[in-house]
Amino acid sequence: MSLPSYRAAIIGCGRKGSTIDSEDRWLVNYDLAPCSHASAYCAHPRTDLIAGASGSEKSADDFRQRWQVPRVYTNYMEM
Repeated sequence: MSLPSYRAAIIGCGRKGSTIDSEDRWLVNYDLAPCSHASAYCAHPRTDLIAGASGSEKSADDFRQRWQVPRVYTNYMEM
């Protein structure tokens, strides 16, 4: 029996969704990586991060480049 695999998409490509792991200060409850949703999904061997949605075009594009996701959206309903 094979183990299941998962596909994940994130709504909100800002701090908690994507960038908190890059902060240089100690964070209460966030002292062990992975801390962002994206980094946690990417750290799981059977999970593929396939998309992200952000209201900001720049944030969505930064997310796409940082996590190498194939699709980003500026409207979560389209995702």
